[in-house]
Amino acid sequence: MKIKKVIIRSLGILLIASIGFLIYYGWRSFPIITAYGSKVMCSAIFDAGRNEQQVRDQDLSAYMMKLADFEVNYADSSVTGSIMGTAKRKAIYRFGLGATVISEISERDLRRQHFLLASKPAVQTDSMAWPLGDKLTGTFPATIDSMKLETAVQHVFVEEDTILPVRTRAVIVLYNGQVIAEKYAEGFDVKTKLAGWSMTKTVTGALIGILAKEGKISVEAPAPVPEWSGLTDPRHFITIENLLQQRSGLDFEENYARSSDATRMLYQRADMGGFTAAHPLKNKPGSVFYYSSGNSNILSRLIRQTLGDSLYFAFPYRQLFYKL
Repeated sequence: MKIKKVIIRSLGILLIASIGFLIYYGWRSFPIITAYGSKVMCSAIFDAGRNEQQVRDQDLSAYMMKLADFEVNYADSSVTGSIMGTAKRKAIYRFGLGATVISEISERDLRRQHFLLASKPAVQTDSMAWPLGDKLTGTFPATIDSMKLETAVQHVFVEEDTILPVRTRAVIVLYNGQVIAEKYAEGFDVKTKLAGWSMTKTVTGALIGILAKEGKISVEAPAPVPEWSGLTDPRHFITIENLLQQRSGLDFEENYARSSDATRMLYQRADMGGFTAAHPLKNKPGSVFYYSSGNSNILSRLIRQTLGDSLYFAFPYRQLFYKL
């Protein structure tokens, strides 16, 4: 009888603990799941012009994402995600600015923001030779086996694992500065915008380089981060170079499998650079490499501080994208 009571009590405690864990997990993770899904779908539909069902089937088909429901509002260019009616998060699309998750700033205030954007140069890229334009030469190097190349490119699009598909969207092969192979997945083409993800870190580094060349910042000097301005603050000596090389030493966790500094920064904070800058130091600046999206958001914030809002949003286009 005593053993039976112990077993029943143990099972009761285990059940309560399990329920508590699920509530805790949902409280921390569900808002991130719905924010992520809303942002991905909003960008794909309203910025890239992709088919809604394709986005659901491909981009939001992972197990945890299937818990969420995403409602697309074509009237106001937004996507709202929720899980069983809870953890509602919304992303809105604004022309020239892309999709933004509503975090810590009201939707009304976000939609009322107006920034100076750069005008796209009036050039006919169809008649300009690649890489300055889209026109290809039509020739093929005699030293390349075209059949083998075609087979290799086709193979990249074959899904060998249906449980965890690769979902290749585009492949371009260059040889001696010439495009010799090009293929796109169904629903994608040469004009489709694709998510840059961490390639944006490279773009941010290039923008920092432009500012350094113009003499507006020094990469060797301590980064002018307001939170680190005090000379007694150990973070004061973190340089822009440390941030570029992912050696800031900040105690920041980059983990996308659960709620972490990275996911909270991206999907629950409006000032992502400020959120990261507030973290304490874990290692001596410059001593340890640790890949952190937080470092790159601090750099983006520094670019904005250096230029001011009036120039910040046009700067990447005028000084980098349109020149490329």
